[in-house]
Amino acid sequence: MALQSSIDLSLDQIEITQAIQNPSNTVPLVAGRSTVIRIYTHNNTNAPINNIYVSISASRNGAPLSGSPLSIGPAAVPVSWSQEDIHSSFNANLPAAWLSDTINVQITLDSRNAIAERNESNNSLAVTLNFNSVPTLNIKAVPIIYIDFSGLTFPAASTNYIAPDLMKMYPISSVSVSNRGAITSSENLHTTAGWSALLNRLTTLKRTDGAPP
Repeated sequence: MALQSSIDLSLDQIEITQAIQNPSNTVPLVAGRSTVIRIYTHNNTNAPINNIYVSISASRNGAPLSGSPLSIGPAAVPVSWSQEDIHSSFNANLPAAWLSDTINVQITLDSRNAIAERNESNNSLAVTLNFNSVPTLNIKAVPIIYIDFSGLTFPAASTNYIAPDLMKMYPISSVSVSNRGAITSSENLHTTAGWSALLNRLTTLKRTDGAPP
């Protein structure tokens, strides 16, 4: 009688991210935006198991999508994984054809059946992904020329960092930044009153410019 294998590979969790994400994958996904899938797996031995593939199949309204199935590998299934370690997960960029509307995704660990396992039921996971159409985020920056309490003048800072930083942090499709004419401020920003005065000025400018609330 053949002995049953004691090895077990397990597909534990996935992460679908475009900027930031949480373990429950509740941060909304934006249509058309570059999307990375991370697939977290482990095995029950005391060493990584190499040369393993993962497949990802996707469909929309029952029709297979271009690029499906997507194959990741060969790579190692670790003994344990960490979200902080990019090398402890199977990673891939989802094809552009997948990044709209609602799609159904089936993920299979050891898709080429390289390992005989005692339990195959924990090798697959099915998820539904919703990609939302989101308008461009329009921002008007107010450059501030600041004169501090000692009389030193600080020129207005560049606003070039705003769009790329926001794209890294929020589920948005794109950012458009325009600059308003600069203002000069001499409020004492070492005090709460000084900050309040500056913020009140900015609020008044926003209303005067007819910006949306």
